[in-house]
Amino acid sequence: MGALDGYTIGFIGLGLMGCPMAKILKSAGADMIVHNRSQEVVTSFKREGIRTTNSPANVVRMLRPDDAVILMLPNTKALEEVLLGPDGLLTGLKEGCLIIDMGTSSVSATRKLAKKVSKSGGQYIDAPVSGGTIGAKDGTLSIMA
Repeated sequence: MGALDGYTIGFIGLGLMGCPMAKILKSAGADMIVHNRSQEVVTSFKREGIRTTNSPANVVRMLRPDDAVILMLPNTKALEEVLLGPDGLLTGLKEGCLIIDMGTSSVSATRKLAKKVSKSGGQYIDAPVSGGTIGAKDGTLSIMA
């Protein structure tokens, strides 16, 4: 049994940091639902038996209201697109869903986006990480929430 057995986690942003982070969560027992702009990496997750979807909105639609979504996005523009775009998280967000933003984004934009998530019934934690790709692969990242 893993430490995350029984938990479902959505994960968006499967780049150099996000890919190993999502795999570590899966190895700890979490049921994962992943999305990424580049479908090549999504296909590799699907081959490993991890649920995938084609939009951020579908990630939250597949979750229970008390589940969480982790965002590991490279910049503010990507974060805004994932949250507010036509198929963004806010179009499918369920009351109580927790969004954990672990990527790199501007403080003022993050605060505005957190308010929008809250108004939509969700919860938002800004939780950037430190430790780089080695820390992501080794599962030794420092998280500053």
